[in-house]
Amino acid sequence: MDGLLLDTERMARDMFLVTAMAHGLVDEAEVLEVFLRCVGTRAATSNEIIARAFGDRIDVDQFRKNWTAALMPLWASNIPTKQGAAAMFALVKAQGLPIAVATSTKTDLAEEHLKHAGLWEYVTLVVGGDQVSEGKPAPETYLTAAKRLGVDITRCVAFEDSDVGTLAAVRSGARTVQIPDLKQPSDATRALGHIIAPDLLTGARRAGVVG
Repeated sequence: MDGLLLDTERMARDMFLVTAMAHGLVDEAEVLEVFLRCVGTRAATSNEIIARAFGDRIDVDQFRKNWTAALMPLWASNIPTKQGAAAMFALVKAQGLPIAVATSTKTDLAEEHLKHAGLWEYVTLVVGGDQVSEGKPAPETYLTAAKRLGVDITRCVAFEDSDVGTLAAVRSGARTVQIPDLKQPSDATRALGHIIAPDLLTGARRAGVVG
């Protein structure tokens, strides 16, 4: 969702840097590298990443609280969508196809953001990171979404931005389209053989979802 449908990863990155500085973490390159490792993961996993990198220097729980507090006013004022998100959703819905959002974000927050961004009317269901026992890159989020839709995962097309999410989608058996956001796919991710596209509509066309 974030970085794919919603243009929120830059907000998260900027506030991660601000929070890190407030906690005495002044090496911007190091902080940014840790943030990028968190992209696409659910909170529990990103907390582990932060703890491994900075746990001897900061209180990770307090860092998470301060980072979230810095983001709240930004989320309240503006949830921008990524290029083509609304248009693609409208085209898919017009064909009578269901749309599940399979995200690492907690379900209630994901639903709130989709409503705020004007995308909620298109969504059939949301499977958040709090609804699965294993987060991405495990495939459980996608498999759960397909099961709840009542469809075979191999008949689904999954859209992702991060390498972590893309690996989850490919492992699930869904046809996978990656729309990179803050970080280009690694060589290992490219080797998965999925579709990589510059924007959602282009990716949807290449995957045969829309004409």
